[in-house]
Amino acid sequence: MPAYHEAFLNREVVRVANESTLRAFQERWRGYHHNIQESQIAYAGKVCEVLAISYYHGGDCLYELDHWVLDEPGTINPFPKSHREILPGYWHEPCLTESRYNDWEAQLPLASDVYAVVAEVRQNQPVIVVLSHTGIECLVARHTNNERKAKVMNEVASVRNARAFERRYAFDGIMYDARHT
Repeated sequence: MPAYHEAFLNREVVRVANESTLRAFQERWRGYHHNIQESQIAYAGKVCEVLAISYYHGGDCLYELDHWVLDEPGTINPFPKSHREILPGYWHEPCLTESRYNDWEAQLPLASDVYAVVAEVRQNQPVIVVLSHTGIECLVARHTNNERKAKVMNEVASVRNARAFERRYAFDGIMYDARHT
């Protein structure tokens, strides 16, 4: 993913990747910063919430996660309660995926299959334009470094589903239209 640009937002619900993905990342990342620890592997597949986002000095995005844990019912109060638990360590973006919790029943396409982001200059102003593959302009936003912004948005589009991409960049695109027509 692009340096200093997160794919998932703070308080967004995400899923920790499966165990084989975590182990592959653990092997590939060995010797670099914030290695995946064995205690983190136990959380494979868990649905979590992004608690905090930070960046390693090279631009790698690191996430802190938490999730809800159901307490055992006690003898005094037979009704179980729950509490938030912070997951151990820092989590790299390749170790996270979209949560299955969404308001769609069907599998959603990747945003890169639906949208393209281009840098343009309009009326002497640098802008980014999010276009559907049918040519509909879904978002036009002024951005001083429009070429870099378009590049990082396209990289995020390659890992997020179309609806999550719309939420990530705060626009109602064609996935929104498909659901609300």
